Amino acid sequence: MLVTRKTQSVNVKLKLRPKTAQGIKNPPIRTPSRPQLAPCPSFSPKGKNTNANKQSTTDENYTTPDQTRILKLTKHTTGAKTHHPDINFDDLRPLIDIAYWSSFGEVRRDTASAFCTLSKNVANLEILADSGALGAALALIAGTKSSMDLVILRDSAETIAQLIQLPSMQRKLLAAPTGLSTVFSILRVADIETKPTAIRLVLRLLELPEANLLFVKEGGFFAILQFMQTLTCRRDMKLKRSATTILQRLAIPESNRLFIAEDDGDSIPQFCKLLHDPYLEIDAGFRKALLQCILVLSQTKQATRRFMECSVAPALLFMLTTAASSTPIKANDMHVIQLILTIFEQFSMDNRQTLPLIQHDIIPTLMAIGFSTNDQHQLEEPLALKTLSILTQLCKRTEAHAIVLNLGIVDRISQFKLFLSKEQELRTYSIALLVALGQSIPLPLHPRPSYAIIDHTFHMDLVARGYLYCAFGVLSSTDQEAKVHILYALQHLSESDNMRILLCRPPVIEAILSTSTLKDFEIVTCCAKLLGDLALRRENFSMLLDSRIILFLLKCIAPSSRNENIKYEGARAFASLAAVDSSAARERLVAAGVVTFLMRLAKHYECEIPIIKATAEFARTTIQFLRHDAAALRIQKIMRNWRAKHIAEDVREAAMLTLMSPRRRRFQQVAMRATRLAQEAQDTQETIQSKYLVKKTI
Repeated sequence: MLVTRKTQSVNVKLKLRPKTAQGIKNPPIRTPSRPQLAPCPSFSPKGKNTNANKQSTTDENYTTPDQTRILKLTKHTTGAKTHHPDINFDDLRPLIDIAYWSSFGEVRRDTASAFCTLSKNVANLEILADSGALGAALALIAGTKSSMDLVILRDSAETIAQLIQLPSMQRKLLAAPTGLSTVFSILRVADIETKPTAIRLVLRLLELPEANLLFVKEGGFFAILQFMQTLTCRRDMKLKRSATTILQRLAIPESNRLFIAEDDGDSIPQFCKLLHDPYLEIDAGFRKALLQCILVLSQTKQATRRFMECSVAPALLFMLTTAASSTPIKANDMHVIQLILTIFEQFSMDNRQTLPLIQHDIIPTLMAIGFSTNDQHQLEEPLALKTLSILTQLCKRTEAHAIVLNLGIVDRISQFKLFLSKEQELRTYSIALLVALGQSIPLPLHPRPSYAIIDHTFHMDLVARGYLYCAFGVLSSTDQEAKVHILYALQHLSESDNMRILLCRPPVIEAILSTSTLKDFEIVTCCAKLLGDLALRRENFSMLLDSRIILFLLKCIAPSSRNENIKYEGARAFASLAAVDSSAARERLVAAGVVTFLMRLAKHYECEIPIIKATAEFARTTIQFLRHDAAALRIQKIMRNWRAKHIAEDVREAAMLTLMSPRRRRFQQVAMRATRLAQEAQDTQETIQSKYLVKKTI
């Protein structure tokens, strides 16, 4: 009789593996997948396999991001058309236990090699991810810190690089306590075979948007820079390009740029050392990627200041002159030149960096490259546009004006007629440069302390270089905004006494009259100031006694004018015009009704406000020059009073007419109109003056 003993069955599948040392969560408990027979397909009347269609639709509806990534990787994988897993979940358990608990070197090497081999099959990635292979690989690397084992490092790094192709593994690596520190330790390994794996690992990790910010915050930007310092061989050029691409990707978010510039103090000095790399001149791809990274970083002012503190400008100038030395310029060199000019343009937008750029003597190099011509002696417009943009920013400081003028910027603008270019940006930058050069000498305050005759040498140099040719060309165009800017510059040039004769030309006068109609106090003040300066020279009176100019100046001193600067400039212009020893000119001013407005201004000669007092003094001076017409002034006042009385009488008569009948009202209006016309024909200005003088003599 056989006796069977029943023993308690133990489910091995439910036994959990030990807790990991790397903080990776235990994988979910899964039953091993066993092959099952598919149900018999049911055929539709049309002969289609409906079960197969249902199965395919359900698979498509319940695909995870990891499975989608695996499908994409399978399509791009060369070799076999079908991919099947090499191992199941239970077979991986011994390997994972060895990775955590084994202390034998040979066993750990074999385990790392097994993980590396399995991870190269795309179909195994999901099984490896679910079984905890990422934590095992991190544990293998952590166990080699005391005694460096390159074999384990290579295989484990390759395993991690293959696993983080899946989005879930990327997030797990970021969430692991030692995840990023392990990545940084792989970057510091000096092994040649591990370096490509490290770069590939970082590139795949940065596919996550949140990984970019976290990587920089943990010091990843500086770690990549240190990694690039170890690439000293010629065969490392491809790795340098990839590493520079990583730096560029890390610098795109603004928060990363601020962190790199402010909190990470060693990153930018370390980055500037790459500009002295001996292979920089040979490797065009590395040079281009490095310049693009500088361009991205320089979008933040803090990073720009750190670059200038590290003296990056001389290195960029050397690269610029090297690229432009070949004639004709090649396409790759042209792209490098445009990149460097764009970097300088970004630097010059910070007002604090304009003076250091001038001190680094970049203007001669910019002038030589920006205005270079091709074989057809035509200007390279992209280079000229960047150069003019940089020079416009630099010329905001007066220290650059003399340098730019001596190097012939006005000659180049007038030679190529850039102020009339069809390209709007080229024309705008050229006019902005002309305006900046014209405004080099500041204007005196209102009221002026003195009117001494001064001739500025800088203004004469501008004229000798062709400045007025460019200015008159702009004033003759139809661009109203450009005219206003040039007039602002010409009011600075009119401070020189010799320039006043050269500026009194029809283009300037017409531009003043056309822009004076704009309702802007600054523009009207500029026009009045220009006319006041031009009136100081006797040679200009024949053009300034135009009726349109006198009418504009009358509007400046009229009671309707509310700006004291405009009144001051108008009174100053009339004082200069009245000082001419010409009776015809004075009679023309009196006939225009100037004296009446000047008498209103002259009443305030005791005012304590300086500009109002100065305006009153100019008005009194003008009246003294026109004092022989005082009788005519009194006659004008009597005529205005007489007109006012008759206007009041007309108002009363109109009120009475409203009370009359329509027929009587019409008859009365016809009679009053006939009487008024006869009276206006008799009461001309000459008859009133003669009657007034006869009464006085009697």
